[in-house]
Amino acid sequence: MFFKEFRFLRFMEFSSLVVLFSLMLLPSISWGQDYPTKPIQLVVTWAPGGGVGTFATMLAEKAREYIPKPVVVIYKPGASGSIGTQYVSQAEPDGYTLILVRPSQLYAPMFEKMNYSYRDFESICHTVSAPGTLAIKKDAPWKTLKEFVDYAKKSPNLVTMGNAGVNTAGYLSMLKFEKMAGIKLSHVPFKGGAAESLPALAGGHITSAFRYAGDAEALVEIGKIKLLTVFDSKRSKLYPSVPAAKEEGFDIEQSAWTGLMAPKGTPKAILKYWESYMEKLSHDKTFTDKVEKLKMVFEFKSGEDFAKYLEKDIRDVDEIIRTLVPKP
Repeated sequence: MFFKEFRFLRFMEFSSLVVLFSLMLLPSISWGQDYPTKPIQLVVTWAPGGGVGTFATMLAEKAREYIPKPVVVIYKPGASGSIGTQYVSQAEPDGYTLILVRPSQLYAPMFEKMNYSYRDFESICHTVSAPGTLAIKKDAPWKTLKEFVDYAKKSPNLVTMGNAGVNTAGYLSMLKFEKMAGIKLSHVPFKGGAAESLPALAGGHITSAFRYAGDAEALVEIGKIKLLTVFDSKRSKLYPSVPAAKEEGFDIEQSAWTGLMAPKGTPKAILKYWESYMEKLSHDKTFTDKVEKLKMVFEFKSGEDFAKYLEKDIRDVDEIIRTLVPKP
C-alpha cells in the first residue's frame, strides 16, 4: 500500500511540473498562433515588371491559400535597391514588414557608407536564383568559352564586356573570371543594366555581356544574342544545351540569388512561420514550374543555411573588392 501511495504522489508531482511548464509556454504559443493579425508588407526594391517583382506578386497571391491575412507587395525602388533596403532595416521588427533581397543591395554598403548593412536583417530563407551567363553577339566567332578566352588572351582589352554598372555583382564576377582566365576585358557599364546592355550587344555596339537568366530573354529566343556559358558548376535546367563554365575548366559560380529577410530582432517564431511556408512552396510543383517560366529556379535554403551562405558570399565579395577592384 505504501509503495502505491508513493508512486501516486510522485506521479502527481510530475504532473504538476508538466502543467506548470505548459503554462509558462502558453503565452508564446498563443502569441505565435495569433500572427498575423493584419496585412503584411512584402517590399521589393526594384521597379514593377522585373523578375523579383513578378515573383513577389506570385508569392503574395499564393499566400492566400496558407496565410490568413493578405500579403501586399510594396515597391520602393531607387539607388540600386538601397532606398527600400534601408526602409526595411529601420522598420518595426514585428513580422509585418519583410523584404526580398538580391546581392547588390547587401554589397552596396561595402563600397560606400550606408545606413544599413547585411547584419541589420534576419535571414528567413533563400528563395529563387537566376544563373549568370555570358552572352555574345549572334555573329561572334567563338563557339566555346575556351575560344573566347584564347581570343581575349591574344587581344587584351579588345573584347568589350557590358555590365549593369561598376561594383554590381556581375561586374565583380567578371573581375574574378578575368583573373582566373588570365585575360583583360574592357568593361562597359550601363546604368539601365540588362535593359540597355543586351540591346547594345544585339546591335553590335559591344561584343559580350554578363547577364542573368531572364534578362532580355526575347533576344535570346529569337537568336539576336547567344549564350556561350552558364557560370555554374553544372548545366542549368533553364538552359540545358548551354555548357557550364566548369565543363570548360573555369570553376566560377555566379547567380542572382533572392533571399527573404526581416528586420533584425524579428521574433524567431515569426521567422519560422515564414520559413515553413516557403518550404511548403518549394514542394508545390505547380508553383515552382511557374517560377521556372520566369527563368528562375526555386532553391529553398533554411534561414540558418541561408545565413551561412550569405556570410560566405560577403567574404568572397570583400576579397574581390580588396584584391581585384581597380583603385580610384
